[in-house]
Amino acid sequence: MIKSWLRQLMAIAICLALSWSIIALPAQAYSQADLDYLKQTNKCNYCDLSEADLSHADLYGSSMIGSNLAHADLSHALLNEAELKTANLTGANLTDAIMIGATMSQARLTEANLHSATLYNAVISNANLLGADLTQADLTSAILSNSNLTNAPAADAIMVKATLAKANLSGADLTHADIRNANLRDANLEQTNLTDADLSGATMPNGTTYRPYLADLHAGL
Repeated sequence: MIKSWLRQLMAIAICLALSWSIIALPAQAYSQADLDYLKQTNKCNYCDLSEADLSHADLYGSSMIGSNLAHADLSHALLNEAELKTANLTGANLTDAIMIGATMSQARLTEANLHSATLYNAVISNANLLGADLTQADLTSAILSNSNLTNAPAADAIMVKATLAKANLSGADLTHADIRNANLRDANLEQTNLTDADLSGATMPNGTTYRPYLADLHAGL
């Protein structure tokens, strides 16, 4: 009985030791095989690349449709014409990333850092950018229709000729943003900070065209 009890006690001790060793191992969220495949082929759809270090990577024309890039470091990466439709970019670092013509429709960009990113002609329609940092980002001619930009800091962003029709911009900070000739038809601007933003020629939510001189005239009445 004593020997049996000792064996059980030793088995429990070994299990506990193994458990602690597993917990102590450094976490690696992404799949190394997926990351290697992306680097070799410039393509990895529906892959696990979460928390991967892809800073300064040349991913021009890459395809990462439906991939998990949550909290990945893509700062300064070259992502021109990249396919990121339905990708999970939650909390991803895209600071200074070059993303001209990239497709991110239906992507999750919640709390993503897009500070100073170049998104000229990017397609980001039906995407979730809740709280995403778009400060000083270049969104010239970008398509953000039906996207959620609630509470997004976007001060000094360039949104010239951007399509923001039916976008939710409630609580967004667009201070000093350049929104000339943008399409804001049916957009939600509730509590949006538009202080010193340039809306010249923009189509407003009600379908009218914003004319600065008329706005100044009404303000003086």
